Amino acid sequence: MADERNPLDRLLDVVLYGPVGFLAEAHELMPKLAESGRHQLDHQVRTARMIGQFVVTFGRHKAEHAIRRLGDQASPAANPAAEPPAARLIAPELMVVVPAPAAAVGDDQAAEIEIVVRGAEPAPSADPAPIGDDLAIPSYDMLAASQVVPRLDGLTEPELDAVRRYETAHRGRKTILGRITQLQGS
Repeated sequence: MADERNPLDRLLDVVLYGPVGFLAEAHELMPKLAESGRHQLDHQVRTARMIGQFVVTFGRHKAEHAIRRLGDQASPAANPAAEPPAARLIAPELMVVVPAPAAAVGDDQAAEIEIVVRGAEPAPSADPAPIGDDLAIPSYDMLAASQVVPRLDGLTEPELDAVRRYETAHRGRKTILGRITQLQGS
């Protein structure tokens, strides 16, 4: 429906009568608007909090996994007390060793970056623990012991041995290690 009133009347509606009408009805409208706004904001805050907790948990898991992997692959320094001049600490237990520039070591030598885990026991070279992603049970690091134990039944002897070595080197959960011992004994 077209508004056939003159422009002055429409301007007065917007500038004068509308705000006065809003003020007259504000005592009834304000609680409804506040409740609607509170509901919307609460929902968004809960969603953001849930996503934030997930991201922090996932990031912590990935960081721990990366540090464990570095610890498994790092070679201990010959003399951990003497840090090379190009060493830089990136965490209390990790140190990055950057070699001298190529001109100083010779252009024909390849420069390498070494990550040393300080205070780590050297992994036994004869029987190294596998990496979690290489195990026969997908997403092994994300599973609770109660989720791992039933999945052990279908594994072969070498797969069971890999899970045993990994579990011993990382979390040492007795439930899993006990079940593997039972399966390997039968």
